[in-house]
Amino acid sequence: EQNYNKYFLEKIFFYGLNQISSPHVNVTGLLQYLIYKYDKDKLKLNVWNNEDFNKIKLYLTGSISIAVKIKDIFRSIQNLENKKAFSWTILMTLINTDKINMDIVSTLFYDDDIIKHVYINFIDKSRNTLLNDSILLENEEMVKLIFKNEETFRDKPIKLDIEVYEDSSLNNSVQMGNIEITKLLLAHRNINVNFNKNVDENTALHNAVLENAPEIVKLLLAHPVIDVNLKNDKGETPLELAETLNKPEIVKLIKNHKPSSQ
Repeated sequence: EQNYNKYFLEKIFFYGLNQISSPHVNVTGLLQYLIYKYDKDKLKLNVWNNEDFNKIKLYLTGSISIAVKIKDIFRSIQNLENKKAFSWTILMTLINTDKINMDIVSTLFYDDDIIKHVYINFIDKSRNTLLNDSILLENEEMVKLIFKNEETFRDKPIKLDIEVYEDSSLNNSVQMGNIEITKLLLAHRNINVNFNKNVDENTALHNAVLENAPEIVKLLLAHPVIDVNLKNDKGETPLELAETLNKPEIVKLIKNHKPSSQ
């Protein structure tokens, strides 16, 4: 497959963008290769041999950036459904690339022709959305970009409470222990801080207890509509769970919590 992608990559580089129209091109593979091999700091590529290196280095150090090349490919696609699929594939591929280049991501996010074809609530075969994938990868900058561009997406608003990857976006952020992304989610106007429509019926507060994350517990308790009395499938409230797990700091935080209405 690598050789096959290499062949079409070279065809695109040297014979024109219309080669992308071939039904045999693995677009995701091409993008992964293109970005993974690119070191934005040193402008070097780790590829098969010197000939490949020199060819692609010449391309990358030319006047056309990777982002511009991706835009050109996108604009060459005439079919609307293919444009939708390609735009979503670009962004999902970028955030799943080991050597992610956020400069490229940002450039694409500020291209109206691309971003208007992105379905932000699309759930892939792994039960992930673009937002949830960014959360699981702890990519704070990507989460910020998604929220900043929310009004531009084709299927706005962002659905924060759809069950993805066995849980909600907030619950996944809490389980990752990421304080900054949790702050971003809690600040969103549509967040459901009490979401518990998952397998174990744990809320984000339950999960913060399980992760022994007092700082996240504080963030959750500060939310005006937090319900500390919701029970999971074992009949436990977050306080009871904290007591069972012997988490004295968290027990104290929950006991001292005063609902915003009081």
